Amino acid sequence: GLGRSGEALEVSQEAAGLYRELAQASPAAYTPDLALSLNNLASNLSAVGQDQEALEVAQETVRLRRALVEVWPETYTPGLATSLGNLAMFLSAVGQEREALVVVEETVRLRWALVEVWPEVYTSDLAISLDSLATILSRLGRRNEGLVVAREAVRLFRNLVEVSPAAYTPNLALSLSNLSNSLPEVGLLPEALVVAREAVGLYRELAEASPAVHMPNLAMSLNNLGRILTEVGLVPEALGVAREAVGLYRELAEASPAVHTPHLAMSLRYLGNILKEAERRDEAVAVVREAVGLYRDLVEAYPAAHTPDLAMSLSNLAGVLAEEGRVREALVVVWEAVGLYRDLVEVSPAAYTPDLARSLGNLATILSGLGRSGEALKATQEVVGLYRDLAEVTPAAYTPKLARSLRYLGYILAGLGHFGEALVAAREAVGLYRELAEASPAA
Repeated sequence: GLGRSGEALEVSQEAAGLYRELAQASPAAYTPDLALSLNNLASNLSAVGQDQEALEVAQETVRLRRALVEVWPETYTPGLATSLGNLAMFLSAVGQEREALVVVEETVRLRWALVEVWPEVYTSDLAISLDSLATILSRLGRRNEGLVVAREAVRLFRNLVEVSPAAYTPNLALSLSNLSNSLPEVGLLPEALVVAREAVGLYRELAEASPAVHMPNLAMSLNNLGRILTEVGLVPEALGVAREAVGLYRELAEASPAVHTPHLAMSLRYLGNILKEAERRDEAVAVVREAVGLYRDLVEAYPAAHTPDLAMSLSNLAGVLAEEGRVREALVVVWEAVGLYRDLVEVSPAAYTPDLARSLGNLATILSGLGRSGEALKATQEVVGLYRDLAEVTPAAYTPKLARSLRYLGYILAGLGHFGEALVAAREAVGLYRELAEASPAA
């Protein structure tokens, strides 16, 4: 629990203080120890949710180890790679994804070089940093690249598990979990489901053996599986899986709120989506409202890291309220979501354009339900434009969404009496549906 993390933090703060004094008196002898103690301090700060502090300490560790590598590259390059890997993780935790990408790419370069010399020692480190790279690429909207990297990480860990299952099964489970996240983003759902089930199976075994270590990972992998089950239409199974995940995160958040509140909020958001699919709307509203409340608190503390989550949960809440017939409430909520996504797209268009398109689609539906067809038309035209751009880059994932938004555009135009334009939109939608049907007749 938090007690032990708190004690670990105190001990590592004291150790870092002592090594700082020793390194000031005799830098050549004690700088390596200072760097190591700061590395531990950063990890312990992160474990109690002090992400900004962890980031600052990690930056100092990297500076010290760069200086050591200048003098003794053979000895200190592995340590520098480790510090860079940690730094990338902490940058990502505070929402600085672009900076994290630069750092993790350097980590991967250093570790490839180490693997060429000592494969049996450094392959696992390389695979871990490939996993981080895949996650960050995916968050920045570079989903196809992320997928290639994620597959490579899984391949390396499968090889390592054959040699030493006890040591590497946790890593394989994590990288399968990451891969299962990447696959749906490029439209590969059936494979995602197989991979997500395998990850959950591995984490169940690991959590039985050591719950304190692996319960958070089991909860995370259940969330992933629940999302994928929902997307492939297996809603009753998804509901059971999502409830289990929320239950685990409630326990974890009680024990260490700073670390697990974000995970609980995310898990509630997923459960809300599944309840909506299962048409249990009252319960869905309550669950998503709880998630929104948690995210509002988190955004106050860490805006860069949690604004995307708040936007997503507001978007979800609007959808559920609209289905409940609470359309005016839904409109207020969806406007806020759209506003947040516009800000996010300014900063990182590749990552957030799909979310903006989705929330504008919700806005259009809600406006249309209130009889505000002119405004609904404007929002839908923007949605079509966004999906057009996305479908050019990633056709498998976005052509179906473009077709659906064109169909909706036709419906709104017809309602406004613009029959010629409605026909043009409808024809294009039909053409796209035809191409999709030819590409995968089973769908």
